[in-house]
Amino acid sequence: MFLINRILKPEDNRNISISFLNFALTTTKIIHYTQNKIYMKLLIITFFCLISTFTQAQTAKELIGKWKLIKSTKDGIVTTPKETYQVFEEDGVFKGVNGEDSRKGKWKLSSDNTKLTIKISIISITFNIEYFDLKKRIISSDKTGKLEYEKIE
Repeated sequence: MFLINRILKPEDNRNISISFLNFALTTTKIIHYTQNKIYMKLLIITFFCLISTFTQAQTAKELIGKWKLIKSTKDGIVTTPKETYQVFEEDGVFKGVNGEDSRKGKWKLSSDNTKLTIKISIISITFNIEYFDLKKRIISSDKTGKLEYEKIE
């Protein structure tokens, strides 16, 4: 220390001390900034995981009710059927209504809520769920094309 003090002037020691403090403060700020970014990312990921969990859990419950077919598209041909409904009841009970005709069957939603299977008698069709919210549902399959429903009850 004596040797350093002889080579360096007292002002130099103060400059070195200030430089070291600036370096330490800057390093601390960088560490806190990095930690805050990591915590923020974890918080955002956790938030989206919770939202997706609640959304998936409610999908089967939200499907229950009466849905009216408002638009059908197959091979580029768009139609607007009248008096065509799907009724989803609890315990997987399904009812398809087309005018005066109706058929009963079963329905099942896949565990990841991306596929809806409807079985009437020996016929079973699995639909891809393209869109689904409280009021509107869009499903599709190779056999039926794209079907758009609106919830009425």
